[in-house]
Amino acid sequence: MLLSYGLWATWSMRLNLNMAIPCMGTLDWNASMQSILFSASFFTTCLTVVFAGYLTDRFGPKITFLGATILFVFVSLLSPITANQSFYGFFILRLLMGLCDGFLLPCINSFVTRWYPLNEKSTMVAVTSSGTQLAAGGSALISSFLCLSIFKWPSIFYFFAINGCIWCFISYFLVTDSPQENRLMSRGEKDYLLKEVSTVKNISKHHSVPWKEISWSRPVLACNICSMTSNFIQNLNQSFLPTYFKEVLLLSMKKNGFITMIPFFAELTSKISMGILSDYLKREKEINATKLSKIFQTISSFGSAIGVLLLATIPTSEKPYLSIPFLLMTGFCFSCQTPGYVVSQVTIAPPYTGIITAKSQIMGNLGNLGAPLLLTFLNHFVNFPFSNH
Repeated sequence: MLLSYGLWATWSMRLNLNMAIPCMGTLDWNASMQSILFSASFFTTCLTVVFAGYLTDRFGPKITFLGATILFVFVSLLSPITANQSFYGFFILRLLMGLCDGFLLPCINSFVTRWYPLNEKSTMVAVTSSGTQLAAGGSALISSFLCLSIFKWPSIFYFFAINGCIWCFISYFLVTDSPQENRLMSRGEKDYLLKEVSTVKNISKHHSVPWKEISWSRPVLACNICSMTSNFIQNLNQSFLPTYFKEVLLLSMKKNGFITMIPFFAELTSKISMGILSDYLKREKEINATKLSKIFQTISSFGSAIGVLLLATIPTSEKPYLSIPFLLMTGFCFSCQTPGYVVSQVTIAPPYTGIITAKSQIMGNLGNLGAPLLLTFLNHFVNFPFSNH
């Protein structure tokens, strides 16, 4: 639960711009400028992500995650003042946030590898990563109320920065890299995890990392491709749903916050239930782990793509409620990736989980970049709904 809270705290600071943008009208940023800001962090994430994966495997995930979160907090605190002064200054802060973002997933997956038994990994990955849905959905609701408060949009950045500080304080005292280091666990719990979990030690500075073998491994390449496509869909939803509901479906800010939550809470429900189902099937030996991953990933890829296409073409400003079933469909199908490629990343080669996750995240960032860049292209060359804003 602490890791889930940590992801919620950090991702909320990265995603709070999505809900802040619709109520930052006094800054007069057009659609192209907004797309640049949405994509800024993904450019710099690529610069740190492999390095972050190595640091995680070398020094452990706790100190790495904690350091990244502290930088997130500083950037979030500086954001309102900088945004009022300079678009380019704010753009630089988003670039700095991307440098921090590259550390998150390698750290989380390293924790999963060190703490959870194989037959519980799908469930625990779902629970741990649920912070991303809480950030995308719950934070959207919180942000919509903060936007309408007397403190206006700057309070969005300050609120989540304070939340990040709280997590840093708690994690410093309670989080450990492995069960063996945890002083709050009973001896029975430690013995069980030592028996069920492969012991993963930090790689030494003299250890030779098999970079070539990792890079050209077919399972790793498959995870990389899945990461790219799923991140495209995820960024499209996280970054542009609030603007889509405001500018195209003409929803009020309060309704916007509630409806934006729908796909992300559908994801939360789906990922936990599908994770439990996947682990059950593994324990009962109904289907082997590789086939299960392929089945769930197929549902995720095709289901979420169809849902987004239907969402973009069927609802109208006269009938915005038609978006709800497609939001539910997209969210439910999307999270089937958790027992799909996401779990595969933490089981392929446990000692190198950070590096494998980092390489997958690089491809994911290509997908993240693709969503805002595609919409920028449509704004310029196609009669697209955002083109006049």
